[in-house]
Amino acid sequence: MTNDQVGISMRIGATLFFTLMVLCVKLTSGTIPLGQMVFFRSAIALIPLVLFLRLTDDFPGGLSTKRPFGHIRRCLLGAAAMFSSFATIRYLPIAEATIIGYVTPIFTMILARIILGEQVTSARWIGVALGFSGILTLILPQLTGIQGNENYLIGVSLASSPPC
Repeated sequence: MTNDQVGISMRIGATLFFTLMVLCVKLTSGTIPLGQMVFFRSAIALIPLVLFLRLTDDFPGGLSTKRPFGHIRRCLLGAAAMFSSFATIRYLPIAEATIIGYVTPIFTMILARIILGEQVTSARWIGVALGFSGILTLILPQLTGIQGNENYLIGVSLASSPPC
């Protein structure tokens, strides 16, 4: 197999496993607490990491870092993102959770402008406006009416939060 074929195979495999994970989260969300799901998902993710490091003869040195506080911050943000995405899957239909999850690049661009001071072209701002209008088209019909669906509102809030 060529490197391209290996890369394509790995991407397809990753997509398959990600889909299975989302399905498992959805099916067990009513019976297993979110904290346990996040813990065991993270614990299971250590297995391929350690195997990879062993295969490349970089264990345990590959786990060391020169910036332990940055690593801790990254881990906490990753856990928050996983909590948000798993809770989103719990409260929303999978299709809508996935679509709303695509708002992440929009938040990334906005935060890059605010925090990093990056220049954003007018074409990108138009893209942000179109992206938000698409998300609003999806979620507003569910949130309007005499009685809004509280679970749907929770799911949308979690899906559109920046850590996701």
